[in-house]
Amino acid sequence: LGPAFDELWDCGKVLSDAAWASSGLGPKDVGSIQLYDGYSFFVYWWLEALGFCKKGEAWQFIQDGRIELAGEAPVNTFGGQLAEGRMHGIGHLAEMARQAMGTAGKRQITNGKAAIAGIGPLGLGSGVFVLTPQPL
Repeated sequence: LGPAFDELWDCGKVLSDAAWASSGLGPKDVGSIQLYDGYSFFVYWWLEALGFCKKGEAWQFIQDGRIELAGEAPVNTFGGQLAEGRMHGIGHLAEMARQAMGTAGKRQITNGKAAIAGIGPLGLGSGVFVLTPQPL
C-alpha cells in the first residue's frame, strides 16, 4: 500500500484510540459492529483500525462465520449499505443505536455488550461511536 492508504488507516487508528480511551472499553467489550461499507474494503480497514484484528489481517478475521449475525463479532447486522442504500453511515448509526437499546428485532445481538459504529471512509469526515446497552 502506498502512503495515501497508510494515511487513511492511520486516521482510523487515531479515531479508534480516542473512542476506546474515552469510553473505557475495547474490542472485546463490543457485541455488534457497524462499519461504513461504501466500498467493501472499508470494512477491512475499520476492523483493523478499531483493533478487532491486526493491520493486514482483516481478511483472516472475517473467516468461518465470525462476522455473521450469530458469529463472534457480527458486522453490519442491518445488512450495511447494500441493504439500505448509500447514506454515508446514517444506517450504521441507527443500527448501532437499535442494538444498544435492544430494539433491533430479529437482528438483535443479545450478548449485553456495547455496540460500535465506524462511520465514513477513513480520513474523510469519519468518526467512531460507542454505545453501551441501557435499560429502556
